Amino acid sequence: MSGQDVTGTDRQRSEGSPIEYEFRGGFAIPGRFRIEGPWAILTMSASALEFRPRSRWWARHFGPWRLERSAVRAVYPGGTHPVFLWVRINFLAEENMPWIFMAQWPEGVLGAAEELGYPVRYDDPIR
Repeated sequence: MSGQDVTGTDRQRSEGSPIEYEFRGGFAIPGRFRIEGPWAILTMSASALEFRPRSRWWARHFGPWRLERSAVRAVYPGGTHPVFLWVRINFLAEENMPWIFMAQWPEGVLGAAEELGYPVRYDDPIR
């Protein structure tokens, strides 16, 4: 995993607590809203995904958006963003609504998801 988009990799809150990963990037739920550029934080744990704005001021007014692990049907890489040249990582929820995280280095996000037990599909990217 690259140190550029990862903050606190393998971060543990206290002895014996579960592993969490944090990534900086963009976030979107199609048809609802979008946070472009590196202005969102994805916190991954074995129980849920949490997306929130990087700005504390924005975070007080918007978010966090949480997707429980049990609701994630698939995680797969998507296409490249046309402006930022970041790769979309799709988290397909039960209702077939993709939650999209845009990362400069998608391998780190996909590797963390796989390690935490999410259903990652490398071989069949949907673009």
